[in-house]
Amino acid sequence: MSKVKKKGQRCCVPGCQSDTIANRNVSFHTFPKDSSEKQIWINRINRVGNRGKYSLWQPTQYHRICGLHFNKSGKRRYEDKYPIYFKHKTYERLQLVPSSYEAIQNVQYEEIVPHCEFEGNMQQEPTLPIQQASPHGPTLQIQQTPRYTYKQMPFKTMLPSITDSVTASNDHNYGLPYMCGEEVSALIKTMNEEILLLKEQLAKCTCMERNRELINIQNELETQRKKNINVRLKLQILEHQMKSCRQAISFNLSNILNNEQMLKFYTGFKSVNRFKILLKFMYLPYRKAKRNIPGRPSSLSYKEQALVFCCRLRLGLLEQDLAYRFCISQSAISKIVIFWINLCSVTLNQINIWPSKDLVCKYMPISFKNKYPTTRVVIDSTELFIEMPSDFIVQSYTYSQYKSHNTAKGLLGITPNGFVSFISDLYPGRSSDKEIFNSCGILQLLEPGDSVMADKGYVIRDELEARGVALNIPPFLASDSKQFSPADVEKTKEIASLRIHVERVISEIKTFRILKFVFPNSAHCSLNQIWKICCHLQNFINEPLLNRKVCNINRNK
Repeated sequence: MSKVKKKGQRCCVPGCQSDTIANRNVSFHTFPKDSSEKQIWINRINRVGNRGKYSLWQPTQYHRICGLHFNKSGKRRYEDKYPIYFKHKTYERLQLVPSSYEAIQNVQYEEIVPHCEFEGNMQQEPTLPIQQASPHGPTLQIQQTPRYTYKQMPFKTMLPSITDSVTASNDHNYGLPYMCGEEVSALIKTMNEEILLLKEQLAKCTCMERNRELINIQNELETQRKKNINVRLKLQILEHQMKSCRQAISFNLSNILNNEQMLKFYTGFKSVNRFKILLKFMYLPYRKAKRNIPGRPSSLSYKEQALVFCCRLRLGLLEQDLAYRFCISQSAISKIVIFWINLCSVTLNQINIWPSKDLVCKYMPISFKNKYPTTRVVIDSTELFIEMPSDFIVQSYTYSQYKSHNTAKGLLGITPNGFVSFISDLYPGRSSDKEIFNSCGILQLLEPGDSVMADKGYVIRDELEARGVALNIPPFLASDSKQFSPADVEKTKEIASLRIHVERVISEIKTFRILKFVFPNSAHCSLNQIWKICCHLQNFINEPLLNRKVCNINRNK
């Protein structure tokens, strides 16, 4: 059988490896019962507690501290009151007060009557030599003091002489001489004066220590203030340099707003006024959304963030390119773009872009009024390229035979004058035009007496007639004829000349180059949002398609 090792007690100081088995020449000590002394020991040990990083450890009755922290010999002596040797700090040894003063200080003085009358008979017993073992030296011969038998002991035998107590020799002679009442009163007076003097000196010492601590704290505060001032000055210099660098670069907000050609190229907006209208419209939602976002604010202003977002949509610039242009990090650009996609998606989708029938008739062009005056909306669908999904079922749903690619398909509706009045969600590229029309919700917006103009692919006549709505599409070739009749050819030309405006609007929407790229699978969550934002911005960047000539004529006048 293996021998069971005896478990000794170890020192509780962090980093100390002393124990009662390996270090038998080292003494181990419990914590004092006095709460003030015990707290000093705990503070000097500086051991972390269990309640947190800044809590102090509390010892139990089983914890010990070795004598190496009191004395280098490993044995604690009488004058070693507090531990002083630690790895993190070595404390100064306290100077002990003489034993005579310590005895005097522990005495509780009351009002003393110098002269006392005694009752009873006093019988002096003989003095006998007694041997006592002294802790400081060899055995000493000590004379026992006289013993009296009386009802009340004479007061003059209760207190030693101040000179004898202070100049007591090392032989521990405790024999006390007799003192009269006047000597006792003088002794008490001198002792009280010494006590008051020592108390004043103690108060001065504590005040001096506190003053030193306050001076050190004030010095540290002053140094920290100077450092803060230097850091602020450096920050101001860096901010000034950053502003000067931004001004030196031609690509900035002020330069773009002052040049309409640059504004149209980078954002698509025809004029500065239209860009400011968008900024004014988005400002309040921007402020509300920013309140709910914690963290450090962006270094770019509100207008600069809007410009970053428009450049990202219009030109499809990479985030790293925008980071170089605006002198910030790529992660900051990514956060700005994601924030503005969510903000514009929520804000712009709240706009009711479906106009009333009277408003459509008011702005209807003459070409529609003469031939198709009841036209409420012109519809067509378009497809956006997406990355091939990894799931085979999703691949089959999104594959478009027309584009020979995986696509997302959306339906767009415009008024006769070219204003975008309906935007559907994106559907898989395999979906038919009829399926998208029935599920996108446009059918519920139509009223009896309206008419819809569309392409041949929208075989929706039955659904529209059920709601009292007419359908204007190019005629189909009859099965018994080999070519169109002259009337059918004329009707096809009329509808094609009017329906082409929706294709022109779609082509203008796709000038947002972000829609021309193949969307990765990682961006599938934001694809539908970006599609709707680009369609909404088409109404902001310019006048409706068929009203632009009239606006230009009015401006020239």
